[in-house]
Amino acid sequence: METFVENLVAFLTSPLFATAVKFFFLFLFAFHFSIAIWVARDVSSRSHNLLLQIFFVTLTVLLPIFGLIIYLLLRPAATLSEKIFDHFLHWQDFCSFCGMKVEKDFEFCPSCGQNLTQKCTSKKCGKEFSGNFLFCPFCGKRSLKAED
Repeated sequence: METFVENLVAFLTSPLFATAVKFFFLFLFAFHFSIAIWVARDVSSRSHNLLLQIFFVTLTVLLPIFGLIIYLLLRPAATLSEKIFDHFLHWQDFCSFCGMKVEKDFEFCPSCGQNLTQKCTSKKCGKEFSGNFLFCPFCGKRSLKAED
């Protein structure tokens, strides 16, 4: 047992162990620094609020693991580009009469009451499509609106 303790003490006091400990702490510092950079880039892609960005980066730097966990729990759900894409995905068109934005599934404009859809006059087709189209997108027949 004494030889084991002596060997352990010799290993713990050796230059190899001291070097390994230095590399371990250098790795921890680099890992912590890279997490702080990731948080800075992520929060800047999710918000234009500079105070929020500074708060989360500072929190991550001061509280290494807990700051990251708190950031992951409180960060904005979507990036700014996802919000823009989502906005364009939900808003299809404008009312051709008053110019108000309308959603894809609206049949009438909520502002002026204009009918936003029309039915193809072709007996073969008969499908509904946007009231702004000049031609039926399914069969190509000219719409009644275009003939006005």
